[in-house]
Amino acid sequence: MFRTAFRQLCRPNLRPYSTLSHPEVEALNKWISTPREKVLSDAFHLERLSDLYITLPTRDGSRQPYLPPKETSPLGYAHHIAFFHARTPEAELREDGTDADFSPPEPFTRRMWAGGKMVWDPEVPLMIGQRATATWGIDSVKKKVDDPQKIPMVFVNQRIDITMSGNTRPSLTEERNHVYFAVNSSVPPKRDPREGVLQTQVGPSVLQLTH
Repeated sequence: MFRTAFRQLCRPNLRPYSTLSHPEVEALNKWISTPREKVLSDAFHLERLSDLYITLPTRDGSRQPYLPPKETSPLGYAHHIAFFHARTPEAELREDGTDADFSPPEPFTRRMWAGGKMVWDPEVPLMIGQRATATWGIDSVKKKVDDPQKIPMVFVNQRIDITMSGNTRPSLTEERNHVYFAVNSSVPPKRDPREGVLQTQVGPSVLQLTH
């Protein structure tokens, strides 16, 4: 299945049969060797959870009686995904909406999901109405290639520890695994929406509509 997905990704704008330049190799190695961590704080507000519930068929009351979220109740499995969003300007994000700090440098800009897992600690559950901290980091980075003459694929394993305020023991540990492919450098660069000082155009972008 992975090989099939890889072949589908190998469109003309990818670079599976070329080599990296020396500056590109240095930039990738520097990115791999640089420790990265981001800490985000959020609260599991009733209002935001209510918005989430009304969008989920298993929570919106259409299949069973609607049960609103209640303070001091355990947060539902995977509901943490609706929280801990970095306030990064869109102009500083990549084309797919990801954080450039946690993604390898160009030309590795084509990303594919490779797996992940979530592990909950039932003794210290995430609680509705309370604050928590999410600590993002990179556990490992691996370069994989079958032929030395080809550009490697870069596998990045992100780790996210979510800890309730006042605790030191994570309530949830999540891993997100992505594989990055090199994209041809001839692809036009993303236009900076901050360009231009005499006019401002405001409209929903693809990222704003889908995130």
